[in-house]
Amino acid sequence: MRYVIGHFSVQPGTRDEFMAKTKDYIDASRADDGCVYFDIALMTDNPDGLVMVECWRDQAAHKAHQASTYASAFQPTGAAFIVNGAFQEMNVENADSVVF
Repeated sequence: MRYVIGHFSVQPGTRDEFMAKTKDYIDASRADDGCVYFDIALMTDNPDGLVMVECWRDQAAHKAHQASTYASAFQPTGAAFIVNGAFQEMNVENADSVVF
């Protein structure tokens, strides 16, 4: 499995507008072959913050998503709203639950 987890902030006061503009992008992502999970959630401690969590069957499915026409079309929207962020990508071949 290929996971992508991102924490990012949008321009102050634009989070609701950004989320409205992501609906078609999220729906298209979820419909992609190989998409296991895709969502963007609101941070509770930052009024402009969001968390994106993606899970793909494998790296090839993730790369196909990145190369899609709808992902390319969404890039200017993301660039217009997102002011900072960090995204991590990881491959998980075998994961067990861990209790702390």
